[in-house]
Amino acid sequence: MQNSRIQSLYRDALDYLVGANIDDAELTVLFVIEHVFERPYLSLLSNDMMVSSDQYDQVFSLLNGCVSGTPLAYLLGTVNFNGTTYDVAPGVLIPRPETEELVQYSSRIIRWLLNQSITSDIFECGVGTGVISIELSKLFPSLSFHGWDISSLAIENAVKNCNRHHISNILLHHGDFFEGIAQRKCAVKQQVLVSNPPYISECDFDQLDEHVKREPKTALIAEEQGTAIISRLIDVSIQQNMILICEIGYDQRLFFQEKYPQHRLLFIQDMSGHDRFLVFFPSFFQLDDDLLNQLSQ
Repeated sequence: MQNSRIQSLYRDALDYLVGANIDDAELTVLFVIEHVFERPYLSLLSNDMMVSSDQYDQVFSLLNGCVSGTPLAYLLGTVNFNGTTYDVAPGVLIPRPETEELVQYSSRIIRWLLNQSITSDIFECGVGTGVISIELSKLFPSLSFHGWDISSLAIENAVKNCNRHHISNILLHHGDFFEGIAQRKCAVKQQVLVSNPPYISECDFDQLDEHVKREPKTALIAEEQGTAIISRLIDVSIQQNMILICEIGYDQRLFFQEKYPQHRLLFIQDMSGHDRFLVFFPSFFQLDDDLLNQLSQ
Protein backbone atom coordinates (compact mmCIF):
# COMPACT_ATOMS: atom_id res chain seq x y z
CA MET A 1 0.00 0.00 0.00
CA GLN A 2 1.02 3.67 -0.30
CA ASN A 3 2.49 5.49 2.70
CA SER A 4 -0.17 6.60 5.18
CA ARG A 5 -0.43 8.41 8.49
CA ILE A 6 -0.28 6.77 11.91
CA GLN A 7 -3.94 7.55 12.66
CA SER A 8 -5.01 5.76 9.51
CA LEU A 9 -2.95 2.72 10.47
CA TYR A 10 -4.49 2.71 13.95
CA ARG A 11 -8.05 2.87 12.57
CA ASP A 12 -7.41 0.12 10.02
CA ALA A 13 -5.81 -2.11 12.66
CA LEU A 14 -8.57 -1.53 15.19
CA ASP A 15 -11.30 -2.22 12.63
CA TYR A 16 -9.54 -5.46 11.73
CA LEU A 17 -9.33 -6.74 15.32
CA VAL A 18 -12.86 -5.62 16.21
CA GLY A 19 -14.14 -7.40 13.12
CA ALA A 20 -12.30 -10.53 14.27
CA ASN A 21 -13.87 -10.28 17.77
CA ILE A 22 -10.51 -9.93 19.51
CA ASP A 23 -10.74 -8.94 23.19
CA ASP A 24 -8.88 -5.78 24.25
CA ALA A 25 -8.54 -4.77 20.61
CA GLU A 26 -7.52 -1.19 21.40
CA LEU A 27 -4.72 -2.20 23.76
CA THR A 28 -3.51 -4.87 21.37
CA VAL A 29 -3.27 -2.37 18.51
CA LEU A 30 -1.36 0.07 20.70
CA PHE A 31 1.11 -2.59 21.87
CA VAL A 32 1.72 -3.78 18.31
CA ILE A 33 2.20 -0.30 16.86
CA GLU A 34 4.54 0.73 19.67
CA HIS A 35 6.51 -2.48 19.20
CA VAL A 36 6.96 -1.95 15.45
CA PHE A 37 7.80 1.76 15.71
CA GLU A 38 9.68 1.47 19.03
CA ARG A 39 8.03 4.65 20.26
CA PRO A 40 4.95 5.49 22.35
CA TYR A 41 1.83 5.89 20.26
CA LEU A 42 1.15 9.38 21.61
CA SER A 43 4.59 10.46 20.42
CA LEU A 44 3.87 9.03 16.97
CA LEU A 45 0.50 10.76 16.94
CA SER A 46 1.84 14.14 18.03
CA ASN A 47 4.38 14.04 15.20
CA ASP A 48 1.76 12.94 12.66
CA MET A 49 4.02 10.03 11.83
CA MET A 50 4.14 8.69 8.30
CA VAL A 51 3.79 4.92 7.95
CA SER A 52 5.73 3.07 5.28
CA SER A 53 4.35 0.06 3.44
CA ASP A 54 6.84 -2.15 5.27
CA GLN A 55 5.76 -0.85 8.68
CA TYR A 56 2.11 -1.29 7.76
CA ASP A 57 2.78 -4.88 6.73
CA GLN A 58 4.73 -5.57 9.95
CA VAL A 59 1.82 -4.37 12.06
CA PHE A 60 -0.71 -6.49 10.19
CA SER A 61 1.55 -9.53 10.24
CA LEU A 62 1.53 -9.37 14.05
CA LEU A 63 -2.21 -8.74 14.11
CA ASN A 64 -2.76 -11.79 11.92
CA GLY A 65 -0.89 -13.81 14.56
CA CYS A 66 -3.26 -12.50 17.22
CA VAL A 67 -6.30 -13.42 15.13
CA SER A 68 -4.90 -16.92 14.65
CA GLY A 69 -4.76 -17.36 18.43
CA THR A 70 -1.08 -16.80 19.19
CA PRO A 71 -0.61 -14.86 22.47
CA LEU A 72 0.56 -11.32 21.83
CA ALA A 73 3.50 -11.72 24.21
CA TYR A 74 4.86 -14.57 22.09
CA LEU A 75 4.47 -12.51 18.93
CA LEU A 76 6.29 -9.53 20.42
CA GLY A 77 8.79 -11.64 22.33
CA THR A 78 8.34 -9.44 25.39
CA VAL A 79 5.90 -8.82 28.21
CA ASN A 80 5.50 -5.93 30.65
CA PHE A 81 5.65 -6.97 34.29
CA ASN A 82 5.69 -4.49 37.17
CA GLY A 83 6.45 -1.74 34.66
CA THR A 84 9.52 -3.59 33.38
CA THR A 85 10.04 -5.29 30.03
CA TYR A 86 10.91 -8.99 30.11
CA ASP A 87 11.67 -11.46 27.34
CA VAL A 88 9.19 -14.28 26.95
CA ALA A 89 9.51 -17.16 24.48
CA PRO A 90 6.90 -19.61 23.18
CA GLY A 91 6.78 -22.58 25.52
CA VAL A 92 7.22 -20.43 28.64
CA LEU A 93 4.34 -19.27 30.84
CA ILE A 94 3.39 -15.63 30.26
CA PRO A 95 3.39 -13.60 33.52
CA ARG A 96 0.05 -12.16 34.56
CA PRO A 97 -1.08 -9.19 36.69
CA GLU A 98 -1.97 -11.44 39.64
CA THR A 99 1.67 -12.46 39.84
CA GLU A 100 2.63 -8.81 40.26
CA GLU A 101 0.51 -8.93 43.41
CA LEU A 102 2.33 -12.10 44.49
CA VAL A 103 5.62 -10.19 44.26
CA GLN A 104 4.12 -7.35 46.28
CA TYR A 105 2.95 -9.57 49.14
CA SER A 106 6.16 -11.61 49.06
CA SER A 107 8.22 -8.45 49.43
CA ARG A 108 6.19 -7.43 52.49
CA ILE A 109 6.91 -10.78 54.16
CA ILE A 110 10.62 -10.63 53.34
CA ARG A 111 10.90 -7.04 54.56
CA TRP A 112 9.11 -7.99 57.78
CA LEU A 113 11.65 -10.77 58.33
CA LEU A 114 14.54 -8.38 57.76
CA ASN A 115 13.01 -5.91 60.20
CA GLN A 116 13.02 -8.76 62.72
CA SER A 117 16.75 -9.21 61.96
CA ILE A 118 15.97 -12.54 60.27
CA THR A 119 17.92 -13.13 57.09
CA SER A 120 16.39 -15.38 54.46
CA ASP A 121 17.20 -17.48 51.46
CA ILE A 122 14.46 -17.16 48.86
CA PHE A 123 13.42 -20.21 46.84
CA GLU A 124 11.12 -20.29 43.84
CA CYS A 125 9.37 -23.35 42.45
CA GLY A 126 8.71 -22.94 38.73
CA VAL A 127 10.64 -19.83 37.70
CA GLY A 128 9.25 -19.55 34.17
CA THR A 129 10.49 -16.24 32.77
CA GLY A 130 12.14 -15.46 36.10
CA VAL A 131 10.08 -12.36 36.81
CA ILE A 132 9.22 -13.21 40.44
CA SER A 133 12.77 -13.86 41.59
CA ILE A 134 14.18 -11.01 39.51
CA GLU A 135 11.73 -8.45 40.87
CA LEU A 136 12.37 -9.60 44.44
CA SER A 137 16.13 -9.72 43.91
CA LYS A 138 16.08 -6.10 42.79
CA LEU A 139 14.32 -5.18 46.04
CA PHE A 140 16.62 -7.33 48.18
CA PRO A 141 20.03 -7.46 46.46
CA SER A 142 21.78 -8.73 49.61
CA LEU A 143 19.73 -11.94 49.71
CA SER A 144 20.38 -15.19 47.87
CA PHE A 145 17.77 -16.57 45.48
CA HIS A 146 17.39 -20.10 44.09
CA GLY A 147 14.92 -20.98 41.35
CA TRP A 148 13.93 -24.31 39.82
CA ASP A 149 12.06 -25.23 36.66
CA ILE A 150 11.60 -28.56 34.93
CA SER A 151 11.57 -26.79 31.56
CA SER A 152 14.91 -26.09 29.88
CA LEU A 153 13.15 -23.44 27.78
CA ALA A 154 12.05 -21.66 30.95
CA ILE A 155 15.55 -21.76 32.45
CA GLU A 156 17.03 -20.36 29.23
CA ASN A 157 14.39 -17.62 29.24
CA ALA A 158 15.05 -16.80 32.91
CA VAL A 159 18.82 -16.66 32.32
CA LYS A 160 18.23 -14.26 29.45
CA ASN A 161 16.13 -12.01 31.68
CA CYS A 162 18.69 -12.13 34.49
CA ASN A 163 21.32 -10.99 32.01
CA ARG A 164 19.03 -8.34 30.57
CA HIS A 165 18.47 -6.83 34.02
CA HIS A 166 22.00 -7.42 35.32
CA ILE A 167 20.94 -9.78 38.12
CA SER A 168 23.69 -11.80 39.76
CA ASN A 169 22.17 -13.07 43.03
CA ILE A 170 19.87 -15.72 41.54
CA LEU A 171 21.05 -19.29 41.05
CA LEU A 172 18.86 -21.15 38.56
CA HIS A 173 18.43 -24.93 38.56
CA HIS A 174 17.06 -27.02 35.70
CA GLY A 175 15.17 -29.83 37.38
CA ASP A 176 12.45 -30.81 39.81
CA PHE A 177 12.14 -28.42 42.74
CA PHE A 178 11.00 -31.11 45.15
CA GLU A 179 14.01 -33.29 44.38
CA GLY A 180 16.34 -30.31 44.59
CA ILE A 181 15.02 -29.02 47.90
CA ALA A 182 15.16 -32.52 49.43
CA GLN A 183 18.91 -32.64 48.75
CA ARG A 184 19.64 -29.34 50.48
CA LYS A 185 20.84 -29.42 54.07
CA CYS A 186 18.97 -27.40 56.64
CA ALA A 187 20.14 -23.80 56.48
CA VAL A 188 20.82 -21.47 59.38
CA LYS A 189 18.86 -18.79 57.57
CA GLN A 190 15.10 -18.75 57.40
CA GLN A 191 13.82 -19.97 54.05
CA VAL A 192 11.00 -18.37 52.08
CA LEU A 193 9.35 -20.28 49.25
CA VAL A 194 7.53 -18.31 46.55
CA SER A 195 5.65 -19.93 43.71
CA ASN A 196 3.11 -19.45 40.96
CA PRO A 197 2.48 -23.17 40.51
CA PRO A 198 0.14 -25.00 38.14
CA TYR A 199 -3.31 -24.96 39.75
CA ILE A 200 -5.82 -25.45 36.92
CA SER A 201 -7.72 -28.73 36.65
CA GLU A 202 -7.82 -30.70 33.42
CA CYS A 203 -11.54 -29.97 33.17
CA ASP A 204 -11.06 -26.21 33.61
CA PHE A 205 -8.21 -26.24 31.09
CA ASP A 206 -10.64 -27.38 28.41
CA GLN A 207 -12.70 -24.22 29.06
CA LEU A 208 -9.81 -21.77 28.72
CA ASP A 209 -9.48 -19.32 25.85
CA GLU A 210 -7.64 -20.72 22.87
CA HIS A 211 -4.71 -18.31 23.21
CA VAL A 212 -4.13 -19.46 26.81
CA LYS A 213 -4.00 -23.05 25.57
CA ARG A 214 -0.98 -22.03 23.47
CA GLU A 215 0.99 -21.70 26.71
CA PRO A 216 2.77 -24.73 28.23
CA LYS A 217 0.21 -27.11 29.69
CA THR A 218 2.61 -28.34 32.37
CA ALA A 219 2.80 -24.81 33.76
CA LEU A 220 -0.98 -24.53 33.97
CA ILE A 221 -2.61 -27.78 35.07
CA ALA A 222 -2.13 -30.05 38.07
CA GLU A 223 -3.68 -33.30 39.19
CA GLU A 224 -6.27 -33.64 41.97
CA GLN A 225 -8.45 -30.89 40.51
CA GLY A 226 -5.50 -28.53 40.28
CA THR A 227 -4.41 -28.86 43.94
CA ALA A 228 -1.62 -31.46 43.73
CA ILE A 229 1.41 -29.18 43.34
CA ILE A 230 0.20 -26.68 45.94
CA SER A 231 -0.31 -29.52 48.42
CA ARG A 232 3.26 -30.63 47.84
CA LEU A 233 4.49 -27.06 48.38
CA ILE A 234 2.63 -26.90 51.70
CA ASP A 235 3.97 -30.32 52.74
CA VAL A 236 7.60 -29.43 52.05
CA SER A 237 7.15 -26.08 53.82
CA ILE A 238 5.80 -27.88 56.90
CA GLN A 239 8.63 -30.41 56.83
CA GLN A 240 11.37 -27.79 56.44
CA ASN A 241 9.82 -24.95 58.47
CA MET A 242 9.72 -22.69 55.45
CA ILE A 243 7.45 -19.72 54.92
CA LEU A 244 5.36 -20.29 51.81
CA ILE A 245 3.49 -17.81 49.66
CA CYS A 246 1.92 -19.02 46.44
CA GLU A 247 -0.89 -18.45 44.03
CA ILE A 248 -3.95 -20.71 44.18
CA GLY A 249 -7.15 -21.18 42.22
CA TYR A 250 -9.96 -18.81 43.15
CA ASP A 251 -12.11 -21.71 44.41
CA GLN A 252 -9.47 -23.73 46.28
CA ARG A 253 -9.41 -22.02 49.68
CA LEU A 254 -11.88 -24.38 51.38
CA PHE A 255 -10.04 -27.44 50.09
CA PHE A 256 -6.75 -26.37 51.69
CA GLN A 257 -8.41 -25.25 54.92
CA GLU A 258 -9.99 -28.67 55.29
CA LYS A 259 -6.83 -30.56 54.31
CA TYR A 260 -4.54 -28.67 56.74
CA PRO A 261 -6.77 -27.78 59.71
CA GLN A 262 -3.90 -27.90 62.21
CA HIS A 263 -1.65 -25.51 60.32
CA ARG A 264 -1.61 -21.75 60.05
CA LEU A 265 -2.73 -20.81 56.56
CA LEU A 266 -3.56 -17.26 55.56
CA PHE A 267 -5.48 -16.40 52.41
CA ILE A 268 -5.21 -13.11 50.54
CA GLN A 269 -7.56 -11.82 47.90
CA ASP A 270 -6.39 -10.40 44.60
CA MET A 271 -7.55 -7.05 43.21
CA SER A 272 -10.59 -8.77 41.71
CA GLY A 273 -11.70 -9.97 45.15
CA HIS A 274 -10.82 -13.64 44.58
CA ASP A 275 -8.95 -15.79 47.09
CA ARG A 276 -5.70 -15.93 45.11
CA PHE A 277 -2.76 -16.25 47.50
CA LEU A 278 -2.00 -18.78 50.21
CA VAL A 279 0.54 -18.06 52.94
CA PHE A 280 1.88 -20.66 55.37
CA PHE A 281 3.90 -19.68 58.45
CA PRO A 282 5.61 -22.26 60.68
CA SER A 283 4.05 -22.27 64.14
CA PHE A 284 7.11 -20.81 65.89
CA PHE A 285 6.68 -17.46 64.15
CA GLN A 286 5.04 -14.82 66.27
CA LEU A 287 3.06 -12.82 63.75
CA ASP A 288 2.45 -9.22 64.73
CA ASP A 289 -0.43 -6.98 63.76
CA ASP A 290 1.80 -4.92 61.49
CA LEU A 291 2.49 -7.84 59.17
CA LEU A 292 -1.09 -9.08 59.25
CA ASN A 293 -2.30 -5.60 58.34
CA GLN A 294 0.16 -5.43 55.45
CA LEU A 295 -1.05 -8.75 54.12
CA SER A 296 -4.68 -7.70 54.38
CA GLN A 297 -4.26 -4.47 52.40
